[in-house]
Amino acid sequence: MVLITKSPIETSQIFLKNRLRLYERIPILETLNFIYRYKDFEAYYEEMSHFTERMLKDVECFFTQDIYDLYFLEWGLTSGRYKVTSKGRNFLVERLSATYEDGMGYRIRAGALRRLEIKPISELKPEILKSEEKSLEAAILSKRLSKKIGIEVLIT
Repeated sequence: MVLITKSPIETSQIFLKNRLRLYERIPILETLNFIYRYKDFEAYYEEMSHFTERMLKDVECFFTQDIYDLYFLEWGLTSGRYKVTSKGRNFLVERLSATYEDGMGYRIRAGALRRLEIKPISELKPEILKSEEKSLEAAILSKRLSKKIGIEVLIT
């Protein structure tokens, strides 16, 4: 069922679902610590590969959802279906800042992971690059939307 209204909907309503931060939802730091701790032990290479592959898939899904939400917001704003009120502006500052910060923070960690020259990581470099690209796309989109709305992305 599609609800058609003549007046615009406030933007904060489209982001009512709670968005956990990247590091609260996906064990990136724990995976990286495990890899750095056992990188010299070949006996752990299979576990490293498994944990890294799972982390990369989860990260890609996380940023894909962000990208979808942000494109949906952009469509709503350009079509006039959504309006930005002061309450919505505050909510969007928080949401767009979180997406930008998560995307840029992940790129730093993925770059460090990609530079490791051990077998399980070398085999996953294409997947690492793919997840990095998703995080960058989400960060760029959040920055672009914030400029379009007239708010500044805050990094904590």
